[in-house]
Amino acid sequence: MLRGYAKQLTSPARRLRNLLQFQLERMILRGASSRLAVIAAIIGLVSLVGGLMAFSVTGGYEDRGSAVWWAFLRLTDPGYLGDDEGLWLRVISTIVTVLGYVLFMGSLIAIMTQWLQQTLERLEQGLTPIAENDHILILGWTSRTVPLVEQLLRSEGRLKRLTERLGRRRLRVVILAERVTNAHFQELKDQLGDLWNPNRILLRSGNPLRVEHLQRVDYLHASVIILPVSEFIGASSPDERTVKTLLTSSHSAQLPEGMTMPLMVTELFDSEHLVAARAAYPGQAEIIGTVQLIARLIAHTARNPGLSYVYNELLRQKGNEIYVRDFPEFAGRPAAELADAFDEAVLLGFTRPSTREFIPLYRADTDDRLQEGDRLALIARSFEACSPREDFGSDNGLPAAGQRPRSDEPRSRRVLILGWNNKLPSLVSEFDQYSNETTQLDIVSLIPAEERDRILYRRGATPSHVSVRQVEADFASYTEMLEAKPWTYDNIILIASDWLPSAEQADARSLLGFLVLQHALEGHSERPHLFVEAMSESNIGCFSSAGVEVEVSPDLQSHMLTQVALRRDLHWVYEEIFGASGAEVLFRRAGEIGLAGREMSFALIRREAIKTGDIALGVRRAGEAGVTLNPPRTSSWRLAENDQVLVLDVS
Repeated sequence: MLRGYAKQLTSPARRLRNLLQFQLERMILRGASSRLAVIAAIIGLVSLVGGLMAFSVTGGYEDRGSAVWWAFLRLTDPGYLGDDEGLWLRVISTIVTVLGYVLFMGSLIAIMTQWLQQTLERLEQGLTPIAENDHILILGWTSRTVPLVEQLLRSEGRLKRLTERLGRRRLRVVILAERVTNAHFQELKDQLGDLWNPNRILLRSGNPLRVEHLQRVDYLHASVIILPVSEFIGASSPDERTVKTLLTSSHSAQLPEGMTMPLMVTELFDSEHLVAARAAYPGQAEIIGTVQLIARLIAHTARNPGLSYVYNELLRQKGNEIYVRDFPEFAGRPAAELADAFDEAVLLGFTRPSTREFIPLYRADTDDRLQEGDRLALIARSFEACSPREDFGSDNGLPAAGQRPRSDEPRSRRVLILGWNNKLPSLVSEFDQYSNETTQLDIVSLIPAEERDRILYRRGATPSHVSVRQVEADFASYTEMLEAKPWTYDNIILIASDWLPSAEQADARSLLGFLVLQHALEGHSERPHLFVEAMSESNIGCFSSAGVEVEVSPDLQSHMLTQVALRRDLHWVYEEIFGASGAEVLFRRAGEIGLAGREMSFALIRREAIKTGDIALGVRRAGEAGVTLNPPRTSSWRLAENDQVLVLDVS
């Protein structure tokens, strides 16, 4: 029996049938054009067979070609069916007409409909290449892609000035996502609101690690490329993907003569990879250590409660911002001489593109003069507010800049950190920068202590002025929180956990830990300063309560990337003001600097700050949560002992 079945399978007729069936299958699967060709062949075959049958049965046709044409007309148009006479001719005509319904109308419409649907799906997926010039390209879809687009579009002034510099009427924002779906468009529409414009925002599917996908978004003709990283990457290093993308975009590019690579703005988690990242991209690049910058902001807020309000205003487009502006008319003048030239802005210093640095006021030699190409960096509410006074002259009556004596008095601080993420090594290193302080850091997390210690070691976080104690515990457990005795600390920092799969889950866990912490602190009069790192702006309200400062790290990182993309000089300003070493934003008590009990205008406060080498930025009254940043020069206060002056310490 088996032999008979095997013989049947290997018979020439069966193999021929299988071969024809296989070839037909391959033809159909090749695409719409192949399917149309198959249907056309079948229509031709039916027309030929039907015409020859009609010719042989009736004999009423001049030749076989006329009979085949008769069959083709019946197959394609059933309206001819009533014109036929004779039994056999009507039978043949009916059969051909019915086959026409199936083949010509049914199959053809189905093929065309399927082809149109596939074409629309391909267009929706963004698989077709674009042809753009000077567009802003964002590589990758992460939790920060939509905030990046929103901040780009809200920076209308800077975007307009970039457009004018490039000589374009309008710049488009192009996003390269792994696979574009309707969910991406819906998320953009929901979060951008009135800013959503499908003509200005283009999405394409692709992987930035593949050069053919980069060519799909015409990356060589972009004005600037923004390469963000994802916080939620598990155990792998996000810098690996960043450096690989830089290599892919540079070594696979065939640049025409005279063409340069676009400006690349990206970020790194580990500063040790900075040299490798710079070597990987031959064009102009601004590589921002956003993790180190955010870590310093957190440490500064722990040491100077209230600074988060300043950072949120400067880095989240909530009022005052940092602007860099050209003033060719000031070339050759001493920089310190210009401190009183602006009524609605605070002059911080100047950027020098030739050396790629930012030089704060009063740090440089007072005789140092602005060179051609130098630009002033100012804090203001708008670009227009950075205009100098019309009556400004060289004789401004400013006192000579002095220098505040440093205090060598040792300080001690106990800090409780709840949670773990990629910022912790940078945060430990940042606390270690303050050599005149002794800091005890207790880190509570479910991640094994040995693993955390290995990560700190690999990231070079081997502190000499900070004592680190790893505690394996769940900060969302009330029992284990009581064992930690949070009321005995000076500061508590609740860190968002990036080992969770999304920002929403990270904030959900932080919120649970926050509520447990609040419960554990009940009944204790001495409350430590509490700082919370959130991952989404929509969750800020969940943490708002008296004495709690909240910072949305992804928004701050996104702002840095977008603003540097629009004005690269800002990178040098951020590195100096928010970097690991440089000028420091801090509060000085009015009683400490001799301003208590006096009626002081902000103009007078600024002049008094110059005497100690500080740049006054604003005022914070005792008992108030926020900070009045860059107030009008005529605003005045009778400062109390514990009122504070916000300054930029450049010493």
